[in-house]
Amino acid sequence: MELREAQGTQNPEPGNTRTRKCSKGCGATTIETYIKTGEFRAKVYGTWISDQWPAGLSCPACSLAEEAKKASEREAQEKILNERRAKAEQEKLFKMFGGQRPLDEFTFERFEPVHNFAAFQRVKNFNPLADNLFLYGPTGTGKTHLAVALAREMVDRGLNVSFYKVPALMREFRRNLDPDAEESLIRLLASTAVLVIDDMGVGKATEYVIEKLHEVIDARQNQYRAGLVITSNLSLNGIAETFKDRIADRLNGMCDLVKVEGDSHRKRSA
Repeated sequence: MELREAQGTQNPEPGNTRTRKCSKGCGATTIETYIKTGEFRAKVYGTWISDQWPAGLSCPACSLAEEAKKASEREAQEKILNERRAKAEQEKLFKMFGGQRPLDEFTFERFEPVHNFAAFQRVKNFNPLADNLFLYGPTGTGKTHLAVALAREMVDRGLNVSFYKVPALMREFRRNLDPDAEESLIRLLASTAVLVIDDMGVGKATEYVIEKLHEVIDARQNQYRAGLVITSNLSLNGIAETFKDRIADRLNGMCDLVKVEGDSHRKRSA
């Protein structure tokens, strides 16, 4: 409570009262009583108190209105921030998946598991803390669809996800030719909760491509990091022939092999 120094040495009479108006100007009033709180030497100290209002300057109704206004402003600000976050997340996914079509269409709900129910269930029940998957099968059977759907699910859970097609991953390495920057990129790819490498086997398997893929896969294995998903139109034997045995050996030791079969989705939609 705010103390008031009395004038002179005389104690105020018990029951002294005054009317105080709300400082916000709403017109409300309260009756305050002056209470002696103590004296020191020639001075008497006291304070004005009210049974109706707290010690603040505004009435309870104004205080509640002020709090409601602040809450409304906080809610509006939070809504704006959430909208910005959602937009940023959509832009991130758009860039990650390579366009609007996979963002719109490649979901678990829109996958048709006619010939691939076992593969669909295996991917849908993916555990990023324990699983690594190698999805393989003919072109157009839905491997990328499943990989994107899995990545979206992991993003929705709040996990860090990196999604690359092999050519885009190689471009990322070439942008980081400085040894320290390249090492930082490998550490990032090794530590991200979920790493999806899509379409391994598409494009030329140069020594540079083989070396960088091996470094990334090896780094994750050395950290005992699960959460790796690779899709390919090649079987593991095909990976051994195209990317050399060392990558195939790593994948064979790390990943569950999931075959995706059936007719091409692209032909059916043509």
